[in-house]
Amino acid sequence: IGRPTSNPARGSINDQRRVGSGPITAQPGRGRPSPPAAPASSMSRPYAPSGVYSPAAPVGRGLAVPGPGAPTATAAAAAHLRALTEESESSLTARAEPVTSLAPAEKGLLRDKMLEGERAFRRGEYAQALKRFRLANDLSLGSPETILSMCHARFAMGTDSYSAVGYLLARVFQAVPELPLVPLRPREFYGQARAYARQLASLEEHCLASPADAEAQFVLAYFKWSDGEVAAAVQALRQANAAARQSADTNIVEAVDVFWDGMVASGLVEGVSIEPPAEEPQPQQAPQVDSLPNDADSAGPSDESPSP
Repeated sequence: IGRPTSNPARGSINDQRRVGSGPITAQPGRGRPSPPAAPASSMSRPYAPSGVYSPAAPVGRGLAVPGPGAPTATAAAAAHLRALTEESESSLTARAEPVTSLAPAEKGLLRDKMLEGERAFRRGEYAQALKRFRLANDLSLGSPETILSMCHARFAMGTDSYSAVGYLLARVFQAVPELPLVPLRPREFYGQARAYARQLASLEEHCLASPADAEAQFVLAYFKWSDGEVAAAVQALRQANAAARQSADTNIVEAVDVFWDGMVASGLVEGVSIEPPAEEPQPQQAPQVDSLPNDADSAGPSDESPSP
C-alpha cells in the first residue's frame, strides 16, 4: 500500500479505529494474535521525526519495541513497520522550495489517495477531498500530512464552529514543531483564489465577533502566518493564548507555545514568551505646587490712611 510519510507512532485520527499500545501476544492454540488493550491518547506519545526510528516511541498501531524474549510475532511486526518508514521523507520539514503537495513521493495507495484528495480540493469538492484524506490518514496511521490536509478541508467546507479545525491543527503543531519554518502556503492548494479569500474573511469576521474562541484565533494565526502577515499572526496567536488560558484549554495552550517557538526560530519575531511584554511603570513625579505670592505682594491697598 505504499510507505507512510511519517512515523507510525502518531496514532490514527479516528479514535474508534485505534488499537492498543501493549505488545501483541499469541493465544495458545490459535494462529492469530489477540487484540491489545485500548491505548492512551496519541497526543501524549513522544514525537519522532518522520522516517527516523526512535526506540523511545511506540511503534505502529500499539506495537511495543521487542526486547529479549519477546514473541516472534511482535518482533516481525515491529521490523515490518520499521522497514515501511525507512527512507521516507516528510513534506512538513524546513526546506527552501515551497511545498506544493502533501502527498508522499513514494508510489502506492497512500500517495494515490492523497493526490485524489488534493485534486478534489482544487476543484472545490471539499467534502470529497475530506473523504480521501481520511482514507489516507488511516493508511498512514495518522501522519501529520494527512491530518493537516483534513484540517484544510474542514476549514474550506465552511462552518460556524472552528473547534474541529483547531483540534486538528493543534495535533499537527505538536507532531511537527518546525511547521512555522516550512514554506507552506495553504492558499496555493485552492483552485480559485477568491474561494480562499472568502473563507478567510469569514474566519476573520468570526474572530472579531468571538474573541474568546481560542481555537478560531489559533486557526487565524496559522493562516495569517502562512500568508506572510507576521503582525496579524502574532496578534491572533496572543488572543488565542489568552482565550485558551482563560478557558483552561491545555491543548491549544501547548500548541500556541510550540507555534511561538517556531516563529521565534524563523527570526521574524522576538520574545521568550508569547505573553506581550509588560509595560514598565513610569516614575511618579512629585506634584507641582504653584508658588504662593508673597504677603507683601498679595496685600491690596490698605483702607487705613497712614497716620500723620
